[in-house]
Amino acid sequence: MVERRTPNPDAGGSNPSWPANLVDRLGMETEKTTLSLKITRFFKEVRAELKKVTWTGRKEITSGTIAVLVLSCIISLFLWVIDFGLSQAVRLVLGLG
Repeated sequence: MVERRTPNPDAGGSNPSWPANLVDRLGMETEKTTLSLKITRFFKEVRAELKKVTWTGRKEITSGTIAVLVLSCIISLFLWVIDFGLSQAVRLVLGLG
């Protein structure tokens, strides 16, 4: 067993090492209380983070979508030309047509 030491061994620690706000009135922690508090805290943190988000406007989304579609078409056309050319070259080499 590995002994763990703190920088200040004389300082007391909590036992069990749970945050005090998770302990009920009797000083004992219940699984239901812990879970509900964790869920509540999670959703509060989610709400706080969503308030920090900078949402993209409609104009930026539209221009980005158009750019992706145009670029996808160009790349698809390029790959089709390369594939067609290589297919014809292989047919010529093999004498298939």
